[in-house]
Amino acid sequence: MDLLSWIITGAIVGAIINIVIPERISVGFLGAMGAGALGGVVISFICSVFGILPELQFSMTGLGTAAIGSVIAQLVIVGFRKVAKV
Repeated sequence: MDLLSWIITGAIVGAIINIVIPERISVGFLGAMGAGALGGVVISFICSVFGILPELQFSMTGLGTAAIGSVIAQLVIVGFRKVAKV
């Protein structure tokens, strides 16, 4: 249940961020959802390994870390696109 909630939260936050950022530095709707889901899962998994999140159960802390991970992933992509001038 927790992994599924991380994926869904990351994808939703990625989609919302895609709407907010300018189109010239956007990676597209599906790209933003995929990057958001990946970032949410990675950060939440790292927090789970270090004992911040309860294992194998749904928690609001897990949703928060997934949202933060999604935002971090989007910032990395936007930063790369600005530096690379793509």
